[in-house]
Amino acid sequence: MPAHAALRTLPASLPCTPSRPFPRVAPRQRAALRNFAALALLLTLAGQGPFQIQTTYLPLPVAGQRYRLQLRASGGTPPYRWKLLRPLPGGLRMDEAGLITGLAEHGGPPLPDVLVEVEDSAHPPLAETRLLPFSEGGPLAVRWTEPPAVAAGELRGGVQVANHSPVAVTLTVIVVAVNEVGKAFALRYDHEELKTQAATPALHFEVAMPPGEYVVHVDAVGEAPQSGAIYRDRLEQGPLTVPGGGNSTPDSGLSRWSLSAVASIPGRPAPL
Repeated sequence: MPAHAALRTLPASLPCTPSRPFPRVAPRQRAALRNFAALALLLTLAGQGPFQIQTTYLPLPVAGQRYRLQLRASGGTPPYRWKLLRPLPGGLRMDEAGLITGLAEHGGPPLPDVLVEVEDSAHPPLAETRLLPFSEGGPLAVRWTEPPAVAAGELRGGVQVANHSPVAVTLTVIVVAVNEVGKAFALRYDHEELKTQAATPALHFEVAMPPGEYVVHVDAVGEAPQSGAIYRDRLEQGPLTVPGGGNSTPDSGLSRWSLSAVASIPGRPAPL
């Protein structure tokens, strides 16, 4: 089942057993968290991510030098068909396969952002558009401040997100651990404004986990409100083994909670 179709079949609530009441979550945070939690669940249900453009920026060209870049997408039904909705700088062109080539007439910065659209081969086709900025490096960068590790039955670690784009962004960060049977646990969630050329403090997580093997995934998404550009970066590490006999018990599935209430709780994972 394609991921976008699986989203329509998600139940209104999912099982989990909290050790204490869930904290209040602001409506905007709740909506963003629902989208990320649904995405994590879809990775389990559908075995793939949603149809999306993976390329988040275009490397700056050098005037008078050859330029070559392949745009990338994932999900949906390949092959993909690309087209320009906003032109490239002089000397550059893009074919239907998403390959940008040419002899650059201008270097940068600054260079205007490029708007692209991609369609898959489904009937009817899925379509996705993205505004791609020119940048010397990734506009959004995630790094480990403390690589994930297991200690006393807990998954511990920390990340930091830096905004190298020329504008402030609305940043959403989610850290999840996915076990060997594909079940996802939310370890941390953050939603904040991040100024240009600034970085978050270390975003630490320390959560007691049921026994099992886990891969930790970090997904950071920044939205530029004025232009609508979306920047993204990800990290992944594992597998990490949480041995049996810890102080956490697996989800029994006896209680049901709205997916919108799923949030990171210190010392307790929130099953998605």
